Amino acid sequence: ISRNFETVYSKVVEKWLYHGDLHRVISRALPFINTMLQQIDFESNELVAVFSPEFVQLLRSIRKSNEFRFLFSMIEAILLVLKESLTSKEWTSANIAKLLDNFDRVGDGNFDEFIGGNVKITEKILLQLHSDAHDIILEALKGGGWRLRRITNVFLHWPINIQESVLKLLFKHGKWTEEMRNAFCSSVASLFIVSVRAGRNVTAIYKEEHKKFLQKLSKKQDTGIKLPMISGPLSIFMNMLTLWIATTSDSNERHAYLKDLAEIAAVGEKMAENDNSNNVAVLNDILLSLLSRPHRYHRSVIHYVFASFVPQMKLENLLQILETVNLSNEELMQESNVSESDDEEDEDEDGVENSEQTSGESSEINNNDDITNEHEETDESEFEDEDEGETEVDHEFVNNLKKALGSAAAHSDDGSDKDSVSSTVSDETMFRLDEGLA
Repeated sequence: ISRNFETVYSKVVEKWLYHGDLHRVISRALPFINTMLQQIDFESNELVAVFSPEFVQLLRSIRKSNEFRFLFSMIEAILLVLKESLTSKEWTSANIAKLLDNFDRVGDGNFDEFIGGNVKITEKILLQLHSDAHDIILEALKGGGWRLRRITNVFLHWPINIQESVLKLLFKHGKWTEEMRNAFCSSVASLFIVSVRAGRNVTAIYKEEHKKFLQKLSKKQDTGIKLPMISGPLSIFMNMLTLWIATTSDSNERHAYLKDLAEIAAVGEKMAENDNSNNVAVLNDILLSLLSRPHRYHRSVIHYVFASFVPQMKLENLLQILETVNLSNEELMQESNVSESDDEEDEDEDGVENSEQTSGESSEINNNDDITNEHEETDESEFEDEDEGETEVDHEFVNNLKKALGSAAAHSDDGSDKDSVSSTVSDETMFRLDEGLA
């Protein structure tokens, strides 16, 4: 019966529906298809016939017309029927692939982005892949652009076997263009989940099966750095740095990642020997440095590592972070120049200029749920320079800060410059803290 339906629908019904000018086709086809879908419970292969390339072409044509805003609710209702079938019925891989091809091969660009709305039907189709994603991923690798971005959007919601297959294919491809690199790194980064309950707790999650697969990928890469045999968040962080090194084609960026990896390896060795001196401070420096670089996929990894070490944070670590995020752009550039001057003998002039440009960029910390909506971007600083006319410390603010710190700030009243909070935080930074908390 289903086979007969497909034949009759494609050779008879569609010829009638899509005959004539656009206005007549719209007035005939949309109400007919909408009514038919609302009244008949179609099988998956029958829906493939209904949502044919001809139907997709009609929707794209309507999108370009003035009637679109009046017809959008009907179009959305039709797509919602397909969405419901995708989630409630069993679909074979062959039917999923054919249905996706019907939407993708018509017109230019992503159907979801072109039509708009919240249904995002092609992403819902992709989510139904439960076994073989090989051909679809290869098509995305070949086409690039929106096809790769769409894979990144749905990656987190695929079962683990599909996730591993996708990452293997992306990594094996090896041609690390910016969009390829962003698709791979963003997909991996989406697996890091940090849940924050303001004022109560923070939870960092990275599944064990993801840890094992990440370790397999990173072990194949030779960075020339001996990594300590440790487990936990630092081990995962080193694996991620190794993959970032493997996927970058920029020599300056590779050098920066290698330096970060070497420092994290040293921190890991100290922790393995129960030497906890200055480890969190070094870790914070590296995390803040990575946040200042123009890659959105850094963020969820950094959030995960930072959240994992929150219980080990002390007052001086908090003040270190506050001082860094409250520096003006000019001060950040000055610190960058001082830091890079130590390595000046080992780098050529062009390398130093590129490194200064990278270190001078500032960023804002965003949540993970928008990690893949754009390729790459450099964020603007959230902080502005302080008012030059301000010359006095707000004593009410200082008292409030002392109350908040409690016993940790008790030693600040004994007049000792060595142990006081004021010796740790400069007056200039205190002004900025005042501005920020006001």
